[in-house]
Amino acid sequence: MYTQRVTPTLPVSSVTTAPLTNHSPCTASPWSRHGHAHICSCYSEVMQALQSEVSQLRRDLEVGLVQLPHLSQRMDYLTSRYRQDRQDKMLKTRPRTSHSPTGSRQSDQHQLQERRLDLLRHGPQQEQSIRGELFSGDSSPLALQSSGPPVLRHSGTHTRTPDLQGRTSNQPTPVHPLQKPSSAPPVDYPLVSVSHHGRSSTQSDSALLSSGNFPPQLSPPQDRRQSKQAQGQQDITLSVFQVTTKSMTVQWSRYSGASSYKITATPKNSPQPSAFAQFSGKSVIGSVNSLSANTVYTMRVDAMDKAGNVLSSAELEGSSAPEVPTIEQAYSKQSDSITVQFSEVMGASGYILRAESEVGDFFSETMVTSSPGTVLQLQPYTDYTLSVMSVNSAGRSQPSLPVQIRTVVMAPQLNSTSPSNDTILVTWSPVDHAVLYTLCIIREGSNSRLKLNTSDPFMTFDDLEPGTIYCIKGTAWDLDGRPGDDLTVCQITRPLSPEAIQLFFTQSRSVGLAVSWQMVRGADVYLARTSTGQNCSASKMFCTIIPLSCGQNHSVTVTAENSAGPSNPSDPEEFITFPCPLERIWVEERQAGSCWITWTEMPLVENYIAFIKRDDGSEERCNTTDTTCHFHCMCGYTYLITMFSYNLAGSSPQGEVFNYTTVPCCPEDITIALVSTETLEIMWLSVRGAELYETTAEEIDDVIHCKDTAPVCALSDLRCNTQYSVVVTPCSEIRGCNRTCKPHTHETAPCSPEILSVSQNNSSSSVSVLYTAPNTPNTTYTVTAVSHTDTLTCQSRSTSCQLTQLPCGVTYDVTAYARTAVGTSLPSYSVPLETGPCCPPTLTVDQVTQAMTNVTWSPATGARSYVTALTSSRGHAKCHTMDTHCLMGCITCGTNYSVSMEAISRTGHKAECNYHGFSSSACCPSSVKLYQMANNSLRAYWRSSGPQNHTVDLIGTGTNHTCVPSPLSSSCEVTNVICGDIYTMVVAPVNQDGSKVTFCPRRIYSVSCSGSNVGMVIYRGKRSVD
Repeated sequence: MYTQRVTPTLPVSSVTTAPLTNHSPCTASPWSRHGHAHICSCYSEVMQALQSEVSQLRRDLEVGLVQLPHLSQRMDYLTSRYRQDRQDKMLKTRPRTSHSPTGSRQSDQHQLQERRLDLLRHGPQQEQSIRGELFSGDSSPLALQSSGPPVLRHSGTHTRTPDLQGRTSNQPTPVHPLQKPSSAPPVDYPLVSVSHHGRSSTQSDSALLSSGNFPPQLSPPQDRRQSKQAQGQQDITLSVFQVTTKSMTVQWSRYSGASSYKITATPKNSPQPSAFAQFSGKSVIGSVNSLSANTVYTMRVDAMDKAGNVLSSAELEGSSAPEVPTIEQAYSKQSDSITVQFSEVMGASGYILRAESEVGDFFSETMVTSSPGTVLQLQPYTDYTLSVMSVNSAGRSQPSLPVQIRTVVMAPQLNSTSPSNDTILVTWSPVDHAVLYTLCIIREGSNSRLKLNTSDPFMTFDDLEPGTIYCIKGTAWDLDGRPGDDLTVCQITRPLSPEAIQLFFTQSRSVGLAVSWQMVRGADVYLARTSTGQNCSASKMFCTIIPLSCGQNHSVTVTAENSAGPSNPSDPEEFITFPCPLERIWVEERQAGSCWITWTEMPLVENYIAFIKRDDGSEERCNTTDTTCHFHCMCGYTYLITMFSYNLAGSSPQGEVFNYTTVPCCPEDITIALVSTETLEIMWLSVRGAELYETTAEEIDDVIHCKDTAPVCALSDLRCNTQYSVVVTPCSEIRGCNRTCKPHTHETAPCSPEILSVSQNNSSSSVSVLYTAPNTPNTTYTVTAVSHTDTLTCQSRSTSCQLTQLPCGVTYDVTAYARTAVGTSLPSYSVPLETGPCCPPTLTVDQVTQAMTNVTWSPATGARSYVTALTSSRGHAKCHTMDTHCLMGCITCGTNYSVSMEAISRTGHKAECNYHGFSSSACCPSSVKLYQMANNSLRAYWRSSGPQNHTVDLIGTGTNHTCVPSPLSSSCEVTNVICGDIYTMVVAPVNQDGSKVTFCPRRIYSVSCSGSNVGMVIYRGKRSVD
């Protein structure tokens, strides 16, 4: 069982009441428009309405008093601190006069105002704690109320006070027993509700009893000096600070000269009466209480001076919060949450669920839109105080009456295992505050359940079905008998052992053992294991163990497994494996052509078969139960021997192939050839059984060896002109070499001669060559001179030789070699021989300009560079180049030149060459001019360097003209010239062959028109030949 503790929350309210005495026949309120005091008469209706309102406020406070124990309990620390601070201030500031109660009351009221300001500064989150502090001291409004009703005393001062009908009376002015008659009303004095002719207003007791306060509608004339001062400052401003269901806190700006502020709350669209509160001139924030929920109010602040005159006012509209919801039910079904069901109120757009832990280490507010709502992220088995606040756009209501709920315990963290195929063990760590655990187990696919209770942190379920899934739900119970969270785990039991085990061999690359079985329920995988540790696994009804070990006796068991673990192994099945291959084999050749195979005995073998295959393809077979076997063997062959052993399980794997090679035979048909002066090439036919051939060339004091697997060998680095004995020996890696083969003799080539000198005779076409003779006397020596075009030779058995008829411009390589009946020696080192270069067969001289010629010639054999010269009595020109052309300047026109050339080889040999002469062209005329003539004609004038014929070309854009003057003339007239055109004129000499000189300059003229005739001729410059 669990209990709910409901603790009402006392709302903060600045509207409190003080009981009125009935012994006074009337109530006097000191106010007068003209400043005269009058004694008011007794008005029973006013007193009855006032007492009724006070009684209603008192009932509201009594309801709120129910909340004080809960708030006081939570705020003991703040209360004690506040009292201590208040006592310290009272000891320092309390005057020892007859008016000390009034000073104490004012000090208490000031402390209360500061606490209220603390409430507004902290906001809604600290509202409950500050409320408890505000009303925990004996200076709170409740304490003031409990101190008894105020006593009215009459003083000697009388004023004329108009009554409610406008009459005046001479009555003494009543004075509050705790206040001086002339003092201003205390800050935040308890408020009362006053009904006047059907309209209600709220005003502090000090306002009703003090002589300095007047109702706004009957306020005395304002002081003109204060009004003028007020005109120089800004008006008072007003803003809403905080809103609750029954109150509205506003904040205003301080107004200079104001001794008090009055706050009035008037419902806008409701017939409900207005409420007001009055505060001291030092206050800038205050609350109006006893408001209606979810109602729009017009809030007004009046700044008043000591005489009650309104200095400045401000208004705004604000709405109160919705009604306080009521918690109907609160419960916890999860260890981390509490669900609250509450009554929804009108005008609320949402609700706030407030949760606080009892120890104060947790506080949260959860926003919900409707009932019910859930508070999450709580701790298991923890006491929480929950309350609900309604929310609208204006703010939030006061918290509802709180309830205390404890969360349930958390679920046990179940850990399940299956020790065997018919049991499940469930364990868990003890849950805090749990006294009992309930476990409920159900088989998958079944509707039957089994519930068990235990106080131990473990439980074993027996007699279960193998390979079956069971789900276990665990719940913990606390001391109050409440179930906590539940947690479900599912566990499968271990499977049964497989049965009907069968074994058979499989043949693939390697021999394997196939194992089959009958499948059991709930198994995920099956594992077949041999007694030697080999295994295979499968999810179906068979698997293959591969590879198998040979020559062994095995047993096989099969185990079924699932997530719970393996089953018990099945009954073992026995089997024998195939034999192992033979470990050691060797062959003995006891006599030529007769061989014996021998091997070591193997276990679990019934018989042996030997397969003997010769390398030519022939094969023999030997079947025996012994450890030896005979076969015929011939020299020069390789035999491949394969052994197999057999038993009831089958044949052994193929072992290593044993190779046996007989002694190789000597090769026949050996040929020896001289491939170079110092190298012999020996060739023969391959023989059976030979893996390597060793060839030797033996001389008197030297032996040359050659080893190769091919039937050919080259013996190099032999001595030239020497006789050698050559032997070819076949070898086998296993049997060695056959040293009984016969030798063959052969001589090497002669040695190379060395050229000592090459000298030219008086005639450049003959050369004498001198060399050494290192061979036997019957050796013939040949000297060759090789060029790119021809080859010259001479032979001799002596040490010199003569080469004749050598052409010009040719480079030769001169070598010498020796020749015998065996062969030819290597050539000697070559000696270069170069003859003088040839002259170019053709040469041409072309004149490019008047002072420049281009000389070209054909290539000359053996020449690398050329020096060309043009020589005359007036001067000469020369150029040196490697090309076959040369551009030469400084040529005098009309001059005869002789042409010569010097051809030079790459080694400096020179050849002098002469060619026919060259005559330069005639000189171009000078002082060329063009003049206008009559009848559309033009005349050209020039000056010639000598007697020379000329021709004149006049080229226009539309027409061309050619003028041929008389011989040796210096002018020429061109007719039928079209005016208004630009002409190019060239005056050139004519060579003796009738050709014109092409490099004379061109002159440009512009010919204008004068009427229909040729007008002015303007020279526009000249340009070179195109």
